[in-house]
Amino acid sequence: MTEEKPLPLEDRLAELLRGLGLERAHMAARQVTDWQGLATRDTDLFASLTLLCPFGLHAGLAGSMASRLLVLGGDQGKACEKLASAVARLEGAHFHPLAGSAGELWDDTAKTHEEEVGTALLDFLKSQTAIPAAGLAEGTGEAQGITYRVRGAGPPLVLFPLSLAPSQWEPLTPLLSAHFCTLTLGGPHLGGAGFLEGRATAPGYLGVVSRIIDELNISPGQNLLDVGSGSGAIDRWLAGRTKGANQITGVDVNAYLIGEARDLVRRQGLDGIIRFEKASALELPFPDASFDRVFSSTVMEELDADRMLAELVRVTRPGGQVAVITRAVDMGRLVNLPVGTQLKARLEAPGGGGLDPLGCADASLYGRFARAGLEQVRKIPQIAAFGDAGGAYEQSVIGMLFGSLDATENAEARAALAKSREDGSFVVTAPFHGALGTKK
Repeated sequence: MTEEKPLPLEDRLAELLRGLGLERAHMAARQVTDWQGLATRDTDLFASLTLLCPFGLHAGLAGSMASRLLVLGGDQGKACEKLASAVARLEGAHFHPLAGSAGELWDDTAKTHEEEVGTALLDFLKSQTAIPAAGLAEGTGEAQGITYRVRGAGPPLVLFPLSLAPSQWEPLTPLLSAHFCTLTLGGPHLGGAGFLEGRATAPGYLGVVSRIIDELNISPGQNLLDVGSGSGAIDRWLAGRTKGANQITGVDVNAYLIGEARDLVRRQGLDGIIRFEKASALELPFPDASFDRVFSSTVMEELDADRMLAELVRVTRPGGQVAVITRAVDMGRLVNLPVGTQLKARLEAPGGGGLDPLGCADASLYGRFARAGLEQVRKIPQIAAFGDAGGAYEQSVIGMLFGSLDATENAEARAALAKSREDGSFVVTAPFHGALGTKK
């Protein structure tokens, strides 16, 4: 039997909106991968588009609706400067700078800039062409794997997830719902949860995780802790791999991701095997020596790495093991595109954003494990390759790579990407460091 191909995100969204009787709606989003497919398929659905601190702007799509585009962006750093310049080149588009915002993936902008964002968004929406009221009853629902919550009455305003922002749109929904019928979207196909779910199903990344999990030698009955569990995708995969023989606990500081993780576990009937708690990796809410195996992936880059590692060791039982994966900003990548030498060098250069000054995203991981008192330390640098699936995670990787390019370079890179996809030669790699040690 041929496996049924997953429904594209734009088709899921179109079916959801049409099913709710919406022929036209205001849209507000952050991640370009959430809305660009729908905008390409049916621009007329967009009465307007508001982007809150987007990381990258698809100029071709936004340009087609420039007069009904509002971008609220930070004013800290080169990425924010480039975003403002890109919007300025779109005739008729509106840009509103947010003082003191760097526009990071996890920034809680709707909370930290609540009044400013709310006022700017309402003023913009009121300046747009009026559209009919939605006439939807308040409540929750799901269609095509996308969850939604309806609040308020009036013209429809669709709120896509705000990447990894802990509060999402919640600080602004009372204000927005007083003027609009808001539809807050969620689920495993959108926003930060969609990014993490897509990453966990990408063979390249899953291969990196699988190698580390193999080294942990998990036995039936041992309990496991995943620190920085996100949407819980790896935990659900691990529960299947261990056939439910191990209790798995996931912790994450992000309330939005914890909510999505709990919902997905409940839907898959795994809530008796996996549980989630909201907690910081720097202050784990467990007694000493609570777990047989402790694991974390791509978290140590974003906080005090030594303090986090000390917590991982503290909650591990003597004889138990600790395993950590980090991004590797000290290793280059392969970006197989037919571009000029200078552009290729830029695309393949080591580095990456989103790093805390005390974080770890390099080979210092191995020395940290030794200093933390862990024994039998295994050093496992790895490379993940992408380029076959073409899914949301791969698109995000490409978007982040191209986000640092100027307009001329971006056009060259995207033309090369289209050519290499056509001839089947495209591949991009992402480097990772991995370490595993045993507690005395």
